[in-house]
Order: sequence, then C-alpha cells, then structure tokens
Amino acid sequence: MNKKSDIIKSIKDNKIIAIIRGVDNSNQALEVVQSLYEGGIKLVEVAFNTNNAEKIIESIDKKFGDSMHIGAGTVLDSETAKTAIQAGSDFILSPIVNKEMIHCCNRYGKVSIPGAATPTEVINAMNEGADLIKFFPAEASGVKYMKSLQGPLDHVEFIAVGGVNLNNINEFLNSGAVAVGIGSSLINNEDVKNNNYATITEKAKNFIEII
Repeated sequence: MNKKSDIIKSIKDNKIIAIIRGVDNSNQALEVVQSLYEGGIKLVEVAFNTNNAEKIIESIDKKFGDSMHIGAGTVLDSETAKTAIQAGSDFILSPIVNKEMIHCCNRYGKVSIPGAATPTEVINAMNEGADLIKFFPAEASGVKYMKSLQGPLDHVEFIAVGGVNLNNINEFLNSGAVAVGIGSSLINNEDVKNNNYATITEKAKNFIEII
C-alpha cells in the first residue's frame, strides 16, 4: 500500500498526470498506459465519466502495480471516491469542492485533489483537509490568475488542469504549479481508436523533454 506522502512526492517529482477519458475498453486503456509508461509518464488519471472506469482502474493496477500511480478523476461525491479507492486509486481529483469526497480520501489514506478557482473555494477545500488543489480550468483562467491566487495563498499547492499543452506547460510549472494534468493534447482518442499507440508514446516523450 502506497503512503499518502509517497504519492504526493511522486506527483511533485513527475509533474505530469496523464488523463484518460472516454477510453472504455480495458485492453485499449492498458495499451494507452503502456504507451505513456514507455514515454516516461508515471502518473495516470482515469476520468470517472468514462464507461467501465472502475474496471479500467483495476486492470491498470493489476498490470502495472507501483510502477504507475493511478488516480481517478471527475469524482463528484464520496461514494464514487470510495469505489475508485477500492478499485486501486492512489489519488482522487474532482472539478469541484466536495467535503465528503475529501473526508473519504483522508479516511482511507489517499490523496485528495478537489477543483477550485476562487480564493473561497481554495480555502474551503484546504479547511476540509485537501492535500493539493486542482486549479481548474487552467487555460481559461490563465497563468496570471493562478499567480494572483498564490499571492495571499502561498501555502497552497496547485495542480493546473484544463487546456494544458506543450505550449503552456512550462508557463504553469514555472509560475508555481507543482504539477499539471494533461488530457487530449497527450491522449487523442482518434489515436486510440486507430491503435496509434506509438504516437502517444512520442507525445509523452515530448512533454517529458520540454519540462
């Protein structure tokens, strides 16, 4: 069992969480994760608005074990958080602040990363026991806004998610984000549909190289 502190350290060290969304076939999902792993990615999030998300997390955990840290995303309540944790998730991300979800993660010793975009949301999440804050939507809100939040909230550690790509990833990391979540600019579902897994590996390498 991974300690919460080890998962947080891995997130900060590796800096990139690859977001798998809409890949509802377990075999394809495993191919995607293998491609990401070969490209140097060590953190993956399975969005829970993907069909069979629970089974996909279980299959990734079974195949990769501790070589790949698995998270669940788009988690909106404590029930989904518990399901994801039981399936093998080490960390839970949400686009919102849901205190029961945060409490569930703390109860089971998992990392909670609720989404927040205002000072009040950020502080409410931290007061409930959140470990990290998902700055969302990152591209729409912008780097300047994130830096403004960090002025009075310099003790809070942000993960930038939403529209992060090769052109702006270092802008977010250099402006204080401890990590980023990357979805379609890394995992294009057309590549998955056409079994272009080598393309995903190449994209992963490009992201690793640029940071």
